[in-house]
Amino acid sequence: MSQPLVSIIVVSYNHARFITENLDSIKAQSYGNIELIVADDASQDNSIATFDKWLAENDVSAKKNYHKINTGLTTMVNECLKMAKGEYVKLIAADDFLHINYIERCVDSLIKTNMKAVITNAFAVDKESQIISDAYFDIPSYGSQSEMAEILMHYNFVPGSTLFLAKDVFEKVGHYAHDTILEDYNFALRMAKAELIIGVIRNSLIYYRRHENNLTVTKIERLQVERIKEQILFDESGSYSGIVSTNILREIVVGNSSLPLIRSLYQNYRGRDKRAMIGLRYPKLYRLLFRLKNKLSSK
Repeated sequence: MSQPLVSIIVVSYNHARFITENLDSIKAQSYGNIELIVADDASQDNSIATFDKWLAENDVSAKKNYHKINTGLTTMVNECLKMAKGEYVKLIAADDFLHINYIERCVDSLIKTNMKAVITNAFAVDKESQIISDAYFDIPSYGSQSEMAEILMHYNFVPGSTLFLAKDVFEKVGHYAHDTILEDYNFALRMAKAELIIGVIRNSLIYYRRHENNLTVTKIERLQVERIKEQILFDESGSYSGIVSTNILREIVVGNSSLPLIRSLYQNYRGRDKRAMIGLRYPKLYRLLFRLKNKLSSK
């Protein structure tokens, strides 16, 4: 039985020390029909030299997309998607690497279920590739596309690091968006809007690299607001207004300074809630009343 072509796109930005391990894991795949695309977004280390050295030493051919100027992940990934000829596509950061059966299991899953996309769980590894978690992601259970969409409105359970999909998904939902810092969440919501259901393989089949987290409070606040923005844009009908308003009120209570970024967007949201509107307009007053209510209820 012939194997469908799978395009694996390896993306690096200053990941030179991890590239060899990544490419070794691709070469070791139990699945044979693979097109390799390697990409670098103007790294300041020797990522490009490491790519080229490994390809030469292992006599492996690959398409290359090396940027001289840093353009950002989304631009580079979308360029690589246009280069891909496979029926299926796997995007992977150069600091992560694959379980030997990852491609085979994912292709088999999509063929058997007739789905267009599948996620797996992942081993979390440190910078020395030591496993620190056997099942890093919290992946829920769902039986329908509508259940999947509702869970996505609560949180993004679709890790871009483990997502495997048919290339024609991009024809249906478009490529990765430039106007968001939550590319994976945006893409998952667009798949849900296109009524695609994402299959799940619960085994850990990716080694996901965990780095030291240096997120500032400002960055965390901005990420939360971006999450709410994506939810509003997805929920054009206002069907999930309760989830959206609860998320907004939670951020008002904790004093998220980035909330004004979504006030105008929320004003035009079909599912807008009066309490959330008041909270966005008068956040200090809302926090005061919230604390007073909690104080009185605790007596």
